[in-house]
Amino acid sequence: NSTFKCITTMNRANFSCLFVFLAFPLGVMAQQPTDSVQTRQLDEVKVTAKTQVETPVASLFLPTKLQKKHSTNGFQLLDLLQIPQLEVSLLDYAISLKGGGELVVCIDGREATMEEVRTLRAKRIKRVEYTRTPSGKYVGKAGLLNFVTDLAEGGGNIYLSAEQGMAYKKGDYLAFADYTRGKSYFSTLIFQNWSRNHDYTEGKEHYKFTNGDELSRIMSNKGNLNSDNSLGGRLKYTYTTPESTFNSYLNFVYSASPSHETVNEATYAGKYMGKTQKYDRYHGRAWTPTLYIDYQRSLPHNQRWRIILNAGLGREKTSLFNHEDNQSDLWTDASEHTHSVLAVSQYSKYWEGGWSGDVQLSHGWKHYDDEYLGTSPSSQSLTTQNSYGALSISRYTEKYYGYLSAGISNIGVNLNGDRQHYLHPVLYYGGNYLLNEKSSVSLNGEFTHTEFTPSNKNSVVVPVSFFESVVGNPNIKPIKVMTNRLSYNTSVKGLKLSGTYLSLCYFDNELDRFSLDESRIYRMRVNNSFFCGNHFTLELSHNFFQNHLLLTTTVQQELNYLRGDDYHLSKSILRYGGNATYLVGDFRINARFTSGYHALDIREPFFVHIDPRYSFSVQWTHQDWSLTFAAQNVFKRYFENQIHMDYGQYQREVVRAFEAQGRCLNLTVAYNFGFGRKHQAGSQEVDKKIESAILKP
Repeated sequence: NSTFKCITTMNRANFSCLFVFLAFPLGVMAQQPTDSVQTRQLDEVKVTAKTQVETPVASLFLPTKLQKKHSTNGFQLLDLLQIPQLEVSLLDYAISLKGGGELVVCIDGREATMEEVRTLRAKRIKRVEYTRTPSGKYVGKAGLLNFVTDLAEGGGNIYLSAEQGMAYKKGDYLAFADYTRGKSYFSTLIFQNWSRNHDYTEGKEHYKFTNGDELSRIMSNKGNLNSDNSLGGRLKYTYTTPESTFNSYLNFVYSASPSHETVNEATYAGKYMGKTQKYDRYHGRAWTPTLYIDYQRSLPHNQRWRIILNAGLGREKTSLFNHEDNQSDLWTDASEHTHSVLAVSQYSKYWEGGWSGDVQLSHGWKHYDDEYLGTSPSSQSLTTQNSYGALSISRYTEKYYGYLSAGISNIGVNLNGDRQHYLHPVLYYGGNYLLNEKSSVSLNGEFTHTEFTPSNKNSVVVPVSFFESVVGNPNIKPIKVMTNRLSYNTSVKGLKLSGTYLSLCYFDNELDRFSLDESRIYRMRVNNSFFCGNHFTLELSHNFFQNHLLLTTTVQQELNYLRGDDYHLSKSILRYGGNATYLVGDFRINARFTSGYHALDIREPFFVHIDPRYSFSVQWTHQDWSLTFAAQNVFKRYFENQIHMDYGQYQREVVRAFEAQGRCLNLTVAYNFGFGRKHQAGSQEVDKKIESAILKP
């Protein structure tokens, strides 16, 4: 469960700058994905002069001809719609919620990936629906975004794109084709991307061993090169009738890190003296095929049944080598075999008066076989089983929508024959109240748990230097989570205003624990803290000059606390950002800015200062062709995170530098062509993530 992010962030700005920024917004645009993929589809909405309409279930955003003219795909159109609470990144091809939480993206009611949104023709999009309180299958999600497209019985779509990075070296290539004939839909997608970066970490660390010895180490980067690539594809088939829908796909992903090489100069003082050259090399590869089947059928008397089957397997191999002057070489070769199966069954019933009920049962099984060779050889077998059952009830009226869902989740773990069970009650609740057709108030809350990362659930010890080791924890357990999100949204004559309050509580929060003996330091992930966060977000956007100039500004205030046996930390910082877009002729000109800020990472944990981020892009769109030039952080090669933390026996002040978020000059060419009659696109569910239980440094 990746519903919650590990890092909570906060930004600093004085109020005089904030006042100026609110008056003249120039930075990052905040928007939020929408949710209209519920068991009950929204009624057809016909609006002639309005671009945003509030309903009891969802907010509807209707694109204009001008917005479609300057957009090639769903990403670009979504950016112009300025949906509050939604963060759209055209550089990274990502859609997320500003306050965090899991977002589900759909096209015509079927789940979609970012590749699908990239290949969805903007001209086909009728409206975008955003639900802040998703229920049914998506209960517990922070938001649901649905693209509604023109429907017909035939036609096809071809999309080709190529992106080349000229400062930060990268390539991103995508080819997609689909075809609809009658009740059947076919699609195929192929992608390939690569990158070359020189990311590095350097700084000062100080250690106090249990025998009284102390050691200081200053790391200076002397050269590095990291190369990564991935490729994959998906074949999809969908068959739809008035009574049922059959949706299936076969997905394949291969990813590799042919070479990660780093050379550092280490200067030691204290327990060890002198300078050494430190050389680290890592390479790995992984592949995984996945089969997905989703069948839905309408039953008599307003009933509906749905079943989902998802099966996959994977293979991964990694190799780590460490050489340091005057020390013994360290190496670890790890291999893993993975198998997984997920089954979900859902029954829904509708009654008069807007009432509906839902029963959902699911069971997931994953198995990992890992073998470690090298300096510290070992092996492990990990099996996890997650069973879930819940009963939900909801009501829909012309004025409001509300739901309540309660159930039980049981996670069973078998680690090398040692069995553990974690039984948790789960509760989801929420509602949306319509003040008028332009304003609404919504609440979305939950009490649930997150599933631990498999790579942390083990008893393996991996040495990473002559005095440092990473240690697995066989007793790591899920985190209990309680969240509440309250928001107000309104629009008046081109002005959109959104205010959100988010409360987060993590019980038994995961974080790193550092321990030292007479000669070594060990890092282990443990459950040992309570985290509480209170986040306030204000977003304002407005259109000028007959919608040719679009301005958006966002201000966030976060108050975060971390309490436990090892740490008592807190952080309160203000951050802000803005976005400006100008549409003229066939051109779209955009500028974005996000302020620098301080943050509290609640996993390692540490305090970190993060650089500001700014970008500029010019896009030319003509008929089916699009050409985009984008520049980011052009005056600084690296995007830096400055980290500092005192762990008692261990202190560090280091800089992590990332080239991908630093100076970027990208050129993208895209061709998007539709043929035949208007048709309905299916979802291109290409999941590039490969889950692994291998313990990594």
